[in-house]
Amino acid sequence: MPQTLNKTWVKALGENYEKIHQQYLHTLPNLTLTGYNSKYSNNDFLSKKTIENGFNESPLLINQFIKNEDVWDQSTLEKREKWWVDQIGKIWPLPKPTFLPVIQEAEFTFYDDKDLTGTKVKGVSVLGETTECNNWAAVLETILEKFFMLDEQLYDFVTSDNYLHKYITADKETLRQPNIIEGTQYFYENNTNTNLKRDIVAKLAEHLELEKTDIKVILAN
Repeated sequence: MPQTLNKTWVKALGENYEKIHQQYLHTLPNLTLTGYNSKYSNNDFLSKKTIENGFNESPLLINQFIKNEDVWDQSTLEKREKWWVDQIGKIWPLPKPTFLPVIQEAEFTFYDDKDLTGTKVKGVSVLGETTECNNWAAVLETILEKFFMLDEQLYDFVTSDNYLHKYITADKETLRQPNIIEGTQYFYENNTNTNLKRDIVAKLAEHLELEKTDIKVILAN
């Protein structure tokens, strides 16, 4: 694609010829090596390939792609852009660093009065058993499942509590985003913010008379 477009090139590039010309003119997809640039001038693509000493006669590897193309338009330029990326990647591959960032961890207990908005989690420990969790929804799901395994009568307490019965129920139709508590017939509201999840767990843990260190969440900083 020459610096100055004639009518043939405008037609070859299509209705967006100005944008294509501006975007690709002096970029690798449109550049190559030749000793006959002045001879090629702004001739059409087919002429540049087939004239004496044209691209079809070039022994250079960099021109093999050009030989195999019948048109030179945006689609071809995009293909050659990928060709360049592939070639550069083979010759100068990106280094593979061995450095791994240190991920600081902190433990949080559900009795801590801390704003958890925006915090990230790695796991939760209940009575010494640790489960990997990458979000707070998974933390709540894991804890509720273990709590209901600890006390088969836990739902009786839930129904008698003015706060908890709004978020844990046997009637999933009363919840906006119900999730079942595995191993039970009960559901909990999953559409709650992080601090509300914390409050639900803390209230249940208090009823179960669990120690502060019995439930810990591993936070990733």
